[in-house]
Amino acid sequence: MPVPDIQERFHDFVYCETCGKDYPDNQFRHVVVQEGKSIKPGLARVFGICEDCYKKCQTDEAYDKYVTDFVLSRKLGRLINIKGKK
Repeated sequence: MPVPDIQERFHDFVYCETCGKDYPDNQFRHVVVQEGKSIKPGLARVFGICEDCYKKCQTDEAYDKYVTDFVLSRKLGRLINIKGKK
């Protein structure tokens, strides 16, 4: 029996805590936030961020530092443990 095409009618909306706006869930990303640029062993946080804030973090280093400090100081997102290579 053939499977019918699935069409999404509506997207859910998600609140971006960084910029304070609502976005459709297809314009949202989950990123790993940790002190420093490289992923190193230790604790980090998985945090949802909108596409606009993500692009701004990629181009503006000061905004990237602001978002990192914002997430880590308020303990937003989900805490994860990154294990190092043996």
